[in-house]
Amino acid sequence: LPHVHISGGVSNLSFSFRGNEPVREAMHAVFLYHAIQAGMDMGIVNAGQLAVYDTIDPELREACEDVVNN
Repeated sequence: LPHVHISGGVSNLSFSFRGNEPVREAMHAVFLYHAIQAGMDMGIVNAGQLAVYDTIDPELREACEDVVNN
């Protein structure tokens, strides 16, 4: 819909991985990377805990890509 904005807590995406912070942080970064490219303009995140997409271990990043894009 034109002019519609949606916000949401990104941590909901990785709730089942609570306690495994490296995986959660990687999932958030991968999700945000793709969501922003698709037009996302607002997300509720803890910016101090965001992993940088390009620095995520390639094997972990690929696994997160599979989860997020599936």
